Amino acid sequence: LQRRAWNNVERAAGKGDLVGFEMAVTVDGERFPTEGFERAATVIGSAVVVPELEAALEGRNAGDLLEVSFVY
Repeated sequence: LQRRAWNNVERAAGKGDLVGFEMAVTVDGERFPTEGFERAATVIGSAVVVPELEAALEGRNAGDLLEVSFVY
């Protein structure tokens, strides 16, 4: 994936797409970060993030809001 070019698309995210997202995590009732969001990105199908998050991102469109729960 080095030196790969990425283009914005007007469709749902699919395998091989780079997806940028903002997130906050709650563990035992404590939110991280305490304010705002962390920015992150992953390529769908790369298995870099937890499987539940990757599955939730696939098929989503830009601007979609979602909540994902998983045991780590």
